[in-house]
Parts: sequence; C-alpha cells; structure tokens
Amino acid sequence: MFQFSNIFFVRIFTDIFIVVSIFFLTPWAPLLLVIGAIFYFKNFYEAIAAGVLIDMLYGVSLVKFFHTQWAMTLLFLFIYFIFNYAKRYTRFYGSR
Repeated sequence: MFQFSNIFFVRIFTDIFIVVSIFFLTPWAPLLLVIGAIFYFKNFYEAIAAGVLIDMLYGVSLVKFFHTQWAMTLLFLFIYFIFNYAKRYTRFYGSR
C-alpha cells in the first residue's frame, strides 16, 4: 500500500499557496515562491504549470518578448532548468 509522507502534504500545501498567490498577491510573489519550491523539492514541475496559469490569466502579447504571450511560462521554464542545474553544485542540497 502506498503511504503518504510529510513531504507529500507539504508539496500539496505549497501548490495551493502558489495558486492562491497567483490570484491574490503581487506578480513577483509567485515568482519568489516558485524559486523557493524549486530549491526545496525535487522535480518541481508545478512551476511550469504556474507559469502557464499566469500567462492564461494575465498574459498579453508583448513587443519585448518577441510578440509572445507566454513570457512567464518561458521565464519559469528557464528558472526551472537553471536552478535544477545549480542544485547539483550546492552544498546543502547534496544530502537529499
């Protein structure tokens, strides 16, 4: 039988908190929460889903980002890959 661990419930709580922050907090709050969650959890794919949700709710075509409305999704993808690469070389993450 599959047993739930504490990290499972912390991850679900973090997902709910990120979704609530997308709706009710300032735009930089989900970004900071996603960066922290990427460092804390292994393979935090929800970061990409958060970027898609932000772009679906608030995304507009911007000239600065080559006329794409997926700016936050691309930013969160970039952050996800860079921070997952950087996690390998941090001292405190090596014990996980």
